[in-house]
Amino acid sequence: MDSMGLPLQGVCESVPSDLFLGWTVHYNEPYCKATRAEDFDAVPLGATMLIAAIVEGTKTVGTFEVAAVASREAALCHTGRKAVQHNGAWWYFDPGKAFGFAADADIERHRGGADTAHGGERLSWHLDGNGGYRAGWTEHLNADNVWRKVALYCGPVSELAKGLECILLLNSPCLGPSVEIQTEGIVFVVHRSILWCRAPRLYLRIVEQGHGTIQLCFSSAVTVRDFVRFLYCARLPWDDPCTGNIIAATTDELLQRTATLADLADWAEVQPLARICRAWHHLHSHNDRLHRGEGAAVGFWDNGIKQGSILGQGCAGAVLEEDVSGLLDCCTEPPDCILVLGTSCGNIEDLNSNGITSSVEAGGGNYPPRVAAHSVILAARSGFFEAVLTSNMTEKRTGIVCLGIIEELGLWRPGDLDVHIVGAVHSLLRFLYSCRTDHVRAVHAIDLLVLLQGNFLQIPDCDVLCSACKAALDTDLTLEEAAIVASRANAVGHAQARKHALERIATLVCHGAEPHAVLRQAVAGFQQELLLDLVEGIALQAVATKSVP
Repeated sequence: MDSMGLPLQGVCESVPSDLFLGWTVHYNEPYCKATRAEDFDAVPLGATMLIAAIVEGTKTVGTFEVAAVASREAALCHTGRKAVQHNGAWWYFDPGKAFGFAADADIERHRGGADTAHGGERLSWHLDGNGGYRAGWTEHLNADNVWRKVALYCGPVSELAKGLECILLLNSPCLGPSVEIQTEGIVFVVHRSILWCRAPRLYLRIVEQGHGTIQLCFSSAVTVRDFVRFLYCARLPWDDPCTGNIIAATTDELLQRTATLADLADWAEVQPLARICRAWHHLHSHNDRLHRGEGAAVGFWDNGIKQGSILGQGCAGAVLEEDVSGLLDCCTEPPDCILVLGTSCGNIEDLNSNGITSSVEAGGGNYPPRVAAHSVILAARSGFFEAVLTSNMTEKRTGIVCLGIIEELGLWRPGDLDVHIVGAVHSLLRFLYSCRTDHVRAVHAIDLLVLLQGNFLQIPDCDVLCSACKAALDTDLTLEEAAIVASRANAVGHAQARKHALERIATLVCHGAEPHAVLRQAVAGFQQELLLDLVEGIALQAVATKSVP
């Protein structure tokens, strides 16, 4: 699953914003604001873009008046005075001049400016430092603050979604507790952790009432398959390889699939899925009065929504990565896997009998610390965990995985404090569950970089986390952060990070940024060699500071 299908073709009018739940808001500004080509530089490569216009204060709140969808590469291709055809529309992106699309090649850009041709199925924005220009039939919007210019994007497909789709194809209950959904003689296995984070109200009805199996007599196997695929990897019916091309995407079969999937989503109380399906059905069905925007319900769109926000964010079922990340927080579906951060896990029977009630448990004595996680997510995100948790090995039977490499790398040894390695592993889990790196802290970066070196865990996007760790180390560290980084870098032999951290401490000391009492406390655990190098660094910094006029 390297790409998703396109939800609409050509230039469309009165498009429900609910169709784009889960998409990221990249640009949302009034028409009077100047738009420049560089405003779109941060759209990820491989993403799918929606370019649209919306007007405030209409009866159809949350409906884009005119919109078109294209790949980033097509929408932002530098075309000059020409236009290129993609997904049923003609696109032009001429930096310093104009950006837009039209339903046909009849585009009139006088002197390379905005499109002034007759017709409503077109949109054009100035890129020359002025606001405007048009949205459909409405032109001369250069000073207008009621109409808004909108750019959303979706994708590229996350490694979490790809991994969970692979797990789904295995249809295996071995990766943690699961329930069965049966219809038309076909059994669909759904892991309870996925059910909890993606369809929490259905989880309560099925799991907490003690049901291990549920019969769905009112839904076909195709509908249930579509529903389960959405839970695992956010796939929608028009993303199906069999109907992913735009010609098949408007067939009666696909209209039927979206309608029945919306009904099942209503029953399961997965509001975002129901709204997405109904929005698609309204847009593509000529028999549905909502395809023209008449009577469209207010969705998740807000004209004040900020750049970087995700439509539907905070509502279970809208954003796969956000939902799965919630498993690490206050989750009523307990983890089923124990990661032992060392070579010996002690008494396995004791571990199993005690169960897993939290994400982190202290090792105690000379036993390594333990971190709890969910097998299905680990297997989806790491080739190493998939191998040990699905093959005929002890780990599959016990749910206990010993990470002896942590001791081999010197990240923890019997008798050591476990706070640093536990924090680093928890940061790793947050990345695996969410595909995000904004939580990465400098104090965990050294341990993470050492653990990820050589990609022993076989994480497809390992380089993304490594880059985030390096960026965290390359910031202005506080005294406490620099002291921890220096100590961890010294312990594992990371010379560059050790040098940078010691220089940072020396700079803070020489500039009087921290009281000496705080310094003494921060470096209290330094080894003698590290402490001597720090003293030497402070002396050199002091001399350099005095020599500055």
